[in-house]
Amino acid sequence: MLKTLGVILIIISSVFVGIFISKKRTSYINFLRDYIKLLLTFEAEIKYSQTIPLQILNNHKSGTYIQNYINKCIKLCESNIFQDAWSLAFSEVKKDFWTSEEEQNFIQKFGEQIGNSDVTSQISYCNYNINLTKAYLENATKNQEKTKKLPVILSISVGLIIVLIIL
Repeated sequence: MLKTLGVILIIISSVFVGIFISKKRTSYINFLRDYIKLLLTFEAEIKYSQTIPLQILNNHKSGTYIQNYINKCIKLCESNIFQDAWSLAFSEVKKDFWTSEEEQNFIQKFGEQIGNSDVTSQISYCNYNINLTKAYLENATKNQEKTKKLPVILSISVGLIIVLIIL
């Protein structure tokens, strides 16, 4: 009786691990989409109204995946310069969305570079970051399409292997 209950608990927990991994991958894709929207806002605001970065963040209404970082950056700007506040606010992206080290670096560097040059250079920098992020988004979307059920299948398989080892 206890063995059966243990087997059921192991399989159920392995299913939940697979579901967690799948949701994490989906939230990563949604984060990239929200980040692209933010970059497009920066580009438009700089191009047409030459708004400063902090004001752009104050006016930006974005999706749920990036809003916490924006709010944190705005709060940190009360005691830091924008570049430092941005870097600190977006320092947890890798942990929260499992981004690569390279993605983490270019997201943090965006805030360090924006607002430090003329309008044309800032627009070019926004476009560069948009294109870079779109490439990551496209790659992540393709991978998710190919391996949609893989995390759940693998976690169930691992759960079954653990059950076989225990038995």
